[in-house]
Amino acid sequence: MSYTKRARGLRRITVQGTTFRWRFSPKERAGLLAVYGPTSGRQPLSVTLRGWHDPWLGCPAARANEPAIIRPKFVRRAILYGLANGWLPGQVGAALCVDYENGSFSVRQNDRVRDAAPQPG
Repeated sequence: MSYTKRARGLRRITVQGTTFRWRFSPKERAGLLAVYGPTSGRQPLSVTLRGWHDPWLGCPAARANEPAIIRPKFVRRAILYGLANGWLPGQVGAALCVDYENGSFSVRQNDRVRDAAPQPG
């Protein structure tokens, strides 16, 4: 199954010759980045940005958001990290859940977080 010509609310990014679609949803206590492979109905990548506060909600943040703005450069880093840590965007399956906190990614497994591998450039 493929995406509609313009999937609602999803942005496109090409990494290593593959086009992915992504969406960032700011929440009160964390942000959620969802990345989908080239076809719909496959394994997504779900990145939770711990401690990320939506500035429009008026939440007094104890520290500044990191990254302050979710840009394609950050999404590219998340995709490369996911691919290096077992994300298979072309296969059917459960989402690969990743946490991002204090400048590093880590894969979440069964409510436990595995130590992060070296970050892609």
